[in-house]
Amino acid sequence: MAGLHRLLALLALALGTVAVSVADKTKDADLRSPTCPDPQDISPCVCTVDVQHNMDIDCSQVESEDQLAQVFSSNIPFPKFNKLVIEGNPHLTVLRNGDLGPASFQIIEMTSGVLEEVQDGALSMSYSTATRIDLQVNRLSKFPFHEIPSFTALTTLWLNLNSLPSFP
Repeated sequence: MAGLHRLLALLALALGTVAVSVADKTKDADLRSPTCPDPQDISPCVCTVDVQHNMDIDCSQVESEDQLAQVFSSNIPFPKFNKLVIEGNPHLTVLRNGDLGPASFQIIEMTSGVLEEVQDGALSMSYSTATRIDLQVNRLSKFPFHEIPSFTALTTLWLNLNSLPSFP
């Protein structure tokens, strides 16, 4: 009987090790291969992942600042995106602080729209990740220039064809 208890204990120990090993591999796989949020949670935005596991989100079809904020307050399991695209949007006039939730981006492209203002802190989650910010061809008259030093990886900032009164 003692042999049976030892055998069961060894079997339980072996199964526990396998379960931990499988869980660790699943966790590691999640870190290597981000998945997009549920399409229903982020609609009308569209998320894609390329072969290098870069996750991009296109929110060109959002109809208001509130809708953009709702998208980024949804369940986003991997908030580190490669690119945010909002192109030709006729609705977004202000990029408000908090509208992008916990999401960070390497590339931010909000072009050919009616954007008039980027509020202080609106891009703060991308301070350490943004390499390119492209806000060309909008109606931008307010931009938090004092935050530029906070963007530690930024190499390109495009603000041409806007309504900025000055460029410090």
